[in-house]
Order: sequence, then C-alpha cells, then structure tokens
Amino acid sequence: MLVKERLRFVVNAGLEHNRNKRSVLQDVFVLGGFVLSPSGMCDLDIGFKYSVAPPKIESPGPDFTVLAGLTFRYEAGGKDNGQKK
Repeated sequence: MLVKERLRFVVNAGLEHNRNKRSVLQDVFVLGGFVLSPSGMCDLDIGFKYSVAPPKIESPGPDFTVLAGLTFRYEAGGKDNGQKK
C-alpha cells in the first residue's frame, strides 16, 4: 500500500534544560507527529509537542507547540558515494 510505504507515525519523549538558572524543574515533553516521504530525497513532517508538569506547577516551557519541517537529502560525491566496487 502506497500510504504505508510513505507515511510514518513518530513519537518522542524527552527532557530539555530549563533556561531559568534558579529553577530546579526541567522541561519534560512528549512529541508526536507524522512524517511523509514523497520521495527518497525529501521528508515533510508535522507534529505536536506537549510539555508535562507536575500538578499545580507551571511548566518551564510552553504548554504545547505545533511543529512542521521539511528535510532534503543529497548524495555527496556522486551516485556511488565514492565506494569501490
């Protein structure tokens, strides 16, 4: 199926450094989204990042963020990538 070959669901969780030096809280987040690969040389993606904070404590980062991206790949050194056959 064409959609299965070109569309992926991705999930990431992590921790980012808090910019406020006085705070001991880190920005804990969960990120999820989709990556569409219309060709082997290009990816289009869209995702949603949600910051997780303990109850009644404000998250050091934004509560949520919508993200989008575009990736292009190229082959350095020609089609054979400099590999000897």
